[in-house]
Amino acid sequence: MRTAIVYDYVPALEGGAERVLMDLITLYAPNVDVYFGFVVDSPFSRQYLLKIKNEIGTEHVHTGPRIRFLRSVFFRICNFLLPAIQHSWNLASYDFVISFTAFLAHSIVPPANGKHLVYMNTPARFLWNLEHAHSLLKQMTSVFLITDIMRFRSQLYDLDGIMHCPQIVAISEATRTRIRSFYNQQSTVIYPGAVSEKLLKINFHSEHLVQELGTYFTHVSRIESYKNIDLLVDAAAEGKLTELTVIMGDGPYLQNLIKRAQKKGLQETLFKIDSTNTLCRKFGPLCFTGYIPEEEKMILLANSSASFSLNDEDFGITKIESLAVGTPVIGYAAGATPEIIREGINGVLFPTNTTESLAVAVRRHFAQTYSKEKIRHSAKPFTKEQFMHNFAKIPYA
Repeated sequence: MRTAIVYDYVPALEGGAERVLMDLITLYAPNVDVYFGFVVDSPFSRQYLLKIKNEIGTEHVHTGPRIRFLRSVFFRICNFLLPAIQHSWNLASYDFVISFTAFLAHSIVPPANGKHLVYMNTPARFLWNLEHAHSLLKQMTSVFLITDIMRFRSQLYDLDGIMHCPQIVAISEATRTRIRSFYNQQSTVIYPGAVSEKLLKINFHSEHLVQELGTYFTHVSRIESYKNIDLLVDAAAEGKLTELTVIMGDGPYLQNLIKRAQKKGLQETLFKIDSTNTLCRKFGPLCFTGYIPEEEKMILLANSSASFSLNDEDFGITKIESLAVGTPVIGYAAGATPEIIREGINGVLFPTNTTESLAVAVRRHFAQTYSKEKIRHSAKPFTKEQFMHNFAKIPYA
């Protein structure tokens, strides 16, 4: 069976979706082709494409334009052109096409005699007011209605594409609800594979780290505005978060967070975590590591008192990583988080995205008694092995 996987674009930094895409490629390799609308050039995207080519062969990887300069400007332009790029692909020879998307990968021209399945992360956030952030480019162009016209055109492609999709699979119940609400379409749920079963058995405990840092929290994500890490900065500035909190990850919003911390009067120092050889920029109780290697990340995550999940997540792979190493999650009760976090079993939830609500959740967390074994067990439905088993059982597959 000839299979094609269509993905929106290759970003400049890795997110959870890029890891799930690799699992899909592995599931259908070697007889699979992968199509990307465009590529945001960066060390990550180059390495990521090389990894895929090594998996299935260079001739099976198809990419559109490569953005090298003025990335924020050309990113928006390529978003606008994405349907045209996708309509130029000839997918007629494939027996099975999977559109894995958080934007418009489902707006392809599917094969007339083949099957088409959409695996949806979320309806496009910036098309349907799911993302609160407004870029500088949007502010500059909104006066001339350019951004609004581009958005309306993309909405039309989005709606037309989804109405012609015979089968839609959502990554979570939260996404399933959005699909029903925005498109009036039904879907089934298959959770992505966030961790391997092997990870559930690895002991990352570090007595040296516990002695060095004492009780501390963690946050792991790509640093984007919608991740709502501003909440930690505000809570620290207001004295409502006093425990050391290690914020791991890089992204376009990192400098904004640092400027916010400086503006709030949080004193900056350089801070080194000797146990993991991690150098941080520390503002009050907050430590920003920037990019961090996987092993260091897991050690810091596993030995923390809890990890934070602060935004309306479509799924949230880092939450599962936290559970997999036995660390509970303090999570905002929106999106898919309530599907994953059970109060008092593997974490606590807070109902509103305010510093006071977060402070109450932290106090409730310290009042809980957790079982690491139960926390790790709660990650089992979200393993890569379970994902591949469930996806392979889809009738179209």
